Amino acid sequence: MKKLLFILLFLKPLQATPEDSLVRINSTIQTYSTSQPWEKTPPRSRRGLGVLLPGNRILTTAAMAADSIYIELQSADSTKTVPARVTAIDYEVNLALLSPDSELGFLAELKPTTIAPPAKPDDEVELLQLETNGEPLSTIGKIRSMELLSTFVSGRYFLGYVVKASMQTSGNSFTLPAFQSQKLIGILTSYDSKDQICDVISVDIISAFLKDAENGSYKGFPSLGIATTTTEDPHFRGWLKLPENKGGLYVTRVLPKGSAAKAGMKKGDVILNVSGFAIDRRGYFEHPDYGKLFWPHLVRGGPVMGSKIS
Repeated sequence: MKKLLFILLFLKPLQATPEDSLVRINSTIQTYSTSQPWEKTPPRSRRGLGVLLPGNRILTTAAMAADSIYIELQSADSTKTVPARVTAIDYEVNLALLSPDSELGFLAELKPTTIAPPAKPDDEVELLQLETNGEPLSTIGKIRSMELLSTFVSGRYFLGYVVKASMQTSGNSFTLPAFQSQKLIGILTSYDSKDQICDVISVDIISAFLKDAENGSYKGFPSLGIATTTTEDPHFRGWLKLPENKGGLYVTRVLPKGSAAKAGMKKGDVILNVSGFAIDRRGYFEHPDYGKLFWPHLVRGGPVMGSKIS
């Protein structure tokens, strides 16, 4: 019995934990002046956290890489650094993949994390920060709801978690990884200290992003290329001759040469369902696991480029 206990105690420190995959990211960014677009603004710094994935890839937000002129990876204790480059980026979903520019350096000492299965409402997640001295700071939060969130580019909405958590300000920005059962479940992009609400990019979107970036040629998330409006007004519904027990979205614009245009969709059409899910008059559908979600998730949250939907 004593021998077995000794073996278990010996093996425990070898088990990878979320903290083993944390990487500090320091970006030097420089944007163009809006008043004089031929000139650039003075360089400034942006700090956040990323996580090491298999294949020496570091996942972070697109906000950390946007307009960057230099990106540096830094160890948790801030004593070691490695220059990095962007290998894939999507501003719409606010995700980016980084790789060391040459040698691995301190990254060889870390242990990559893995991706968690999809979460559900009321699940608990662990939000990780790093103290100035490199010690991890953990906060437990609960997923209040699943919603389509715009986390970087205005008007671009993708599945995310609204998490209730009391965060502490530490030595990094609120670009933080979220874990569940020791696996990556999302990336926190913003925090409202008054309401203690976090916006977290969902693992569903992260998984789709990583899958698309696997072969080194990132294509992005699909889009129909249409604009719609609701059919809540009873007079409008009467003019469209929509039955009371049906929902529907009215198509106000179809982008030429877009996916919808190629499929034969026209201005004035009414979308009643997508991929078998009924769309209500406000544009929502009932997801079997996540509850009510806005309909674009059926187009941009699951299918990949080239997929067929009905």
